[in-house]
Amino acid sequence: MPLELLLRLNQIPQLGASAVLRLLKRVPMTDLLNYRHAELAALGWNSQQIQRWLQPKQEYIQPVLVWLEQSAVNQVITIFDEDYPYLLKQSGSAPLILYLQGDRTLLNEPQIAMVGSRDCSDYGEYWSRYFAAQLSLQGYVITSGMALGIDSYSHQAALTAGGKTIAVLGSGLNQIYPKRNRKLAQQISEQGALVSEFIPDQAPLAENFPRRNRIISGLSLGTLVVEADVKSGSLITARYALEQNREVFALPGAVQNRFSRGCHSLIKQGALLVESYQDILENLSSDLWQNQPLKPEPQLVKQQLTEQSVTAAITIAVKPTQPTKSAVAYPELYRHIGYQPISADDLATAANLPIAEILSQLLELELEGAICTVSGGYCRC
Repeated sequence: MPLELLLRLNQIPQLGASAVLRLLKRVPMTDLLNYRHAELAALGWNSQQIQRWLQPKQEYIQPVLVWLEQSAVNQVITIFDEDYPYLLKQSGSAPLILYLQGDRTLLNEPQIAMVGSRDCSDYGEYWSRYFAAQLSLQGYVITSGMALGIDSYSHQAALTAGGKTIAVLGSGLNQIYPKRNRKLAQQISEQGALVSEFIPDQAPLAENFPRRNRIISGLSLGTLVVEADVKSGSLITARYALEQNREVFALPGAVQNRFSRGCHSLIKQGALLVESYQDILENLSSDLWQNQPLKPEPQLVKQQLTEQSVTAAITIAVKPTQPTKSAVAYPELYRHIGYQPISADDLATAANLPIAEILSQLLELELEGAICTVSGGYCRC
């Protein structure tokens, strides 16, 4: 199927890949090219769809052809290609065309999706790095959306551990979003794959991201939600995963951690609670993978990794004080306090301060509402 014709079909609104496949079974492309208004209306097309076919918007076609000629790195995969990702094709909502930079073979490798909040806690960062590194060790590709927070930490940990990762964008590949992740995007294109269903110059519109999420889950055997508030977009990915008959995993957190409320909600609804990467491996559906024609098995990559690289992948560097912390008294002490209880003695050790001074500072932080006293010590409110 000539790409230019597929691009022309792809720019027709509300005409997904499944509809295109049904259409082309009924009508040969040579006949479709000669159809006028009456014949197209008989297919059930509305006036907007008919106009787009008869007068296609060239900004959806010619720039793509130019983009492909600019570099061998730029690629497309259509639903008619043998290496179109099998699991995505079975998801029921596969795009007609995928735009790609990087290693296209990774799209048919066994993948685990990792998603979560952009504004996450240190707890979320640590465990996203842990799961991404450990699952990479077991030969799984880490797939996420390259958003700030959990997505970025997951991509980074997979790369640091020597594994592979796929970033599915909610914009075109020429419009990296967020912009501060341009360096990460370059690393992923060199050591993994950048993927999008949007034409290369498509801006990152808000409505693109839920569509992006169905691809993240559709490519993957299962989706792990590391940390999410109840309004997090990562819960959309979890819902898509369920609709696609994929496993959903959720990491529990402290009850007072608002970033874990979405995960707790998923667990109440039947998502599998995970405490280690083994919990994920033990519960992945083998039926999906047995039907995969290319079916590469996960390959242990331990021989390519050193203990140092894995440790680096899951270690959190001490981060600068965040804006939400800047207004609190004693920010140096505050950064040692997370959503898991920590004792005053442990805080004294971490902050290298006398216990009397620690207790005084803790009291002031508690009075201003920055921290709470709980069983086991102190945590953020």
